[in-house]
Amino acid sequence: MTELSTPASDRVGPIKKSLGFVPATDVTPLFGMKINMEKNVGVNGGGLMWAMLTLLLLAGCTSTATKKESADYIAAYVPPFYLAMGPVINVGELSQALSTQSKSALMQTIRQMESRQHLLRPEAMYVASIRLYEVGEKETALLWFYRAYYRSRLFVRLLDITKDSSERGSALKKAYGEFHRLVGPYLNGYAGCDLNLWADTVHRVEAENAEAPDLTSIFGSDMKVRSPQTWDSANHRVSEYYNRLAKSIEAQQPRWREMRALGDLDQRHCR
Repeated sequence: MTELSTPASDRVGPIKKSLGFVPATDVTPLFGMKINMEKNVGVNGGGLMWAMLTLLLLAGCTSTATKKESADYIAAYVPPFYLAMGPVINVGELSQALSTQSKSALMQTIRQMESRQHLLRPEAMYVASIRLYEVGEKETALLWFYRAYYRSRLFVRLLDITKDSSERGSALKKAYGEFHRLVGPYLNGYAGCDLNLWADTVHRVEAENAEAPDLTSIFGSDMKVRSPQTWDSANHRVSEYYNRLAKSIEAQQPRWREMRALGDLDQRHCR
């Protein structure tokens, strides 16, 4: 349950695999409330995307501060890339810059990352979203979170498990799933405060990825990914997923607000 979805699950289901959450019909462990997903959100009636969105939304109920820091503190531990205590960051040459306690210095780093986004690995993007969220730049944090998720989904689609003898790629796949599982409740909880912003952010990331990035430049020539001839097709599938996600957010706003009220999510995330 900690891994990102495999290509077979890109049709939104099974929800358990695509989001790293509990099965759609058993959300009690996550939300502390009994919800009949089949009845309330139509899991078996053509409502798989809505069910997925509901899980994204209600997952915000689980994002509570567990430390002396404010409620904006994200208690994520994804070794070796990110340990919240400190924080300890290990994402290559950006590690020290992303570890800064200076907001102005952090924002300067983010601007530098923006100019070289096409070369960034998902772990650096996820860490950027965490740090931005914690310093109050939540709108920008949401953007980087969905950038990270897009690139990680593409990586998972194109990872060639049959040639991954060192299991380096499999370890990355698991780490990206953990980032999404641990950070997603905070960012998606915030995203629901402004549904138009959420949809616009997803559309923006979709547009930014009109062409597949050069995975060799990002992950190195020793990473076992499928041939470049398959990259555009895989990128198109991830882009379609983002398009469906954004359109579902746009179309289901009244139901979103109803579901947020169940978990008191505006009070938790919209301060």
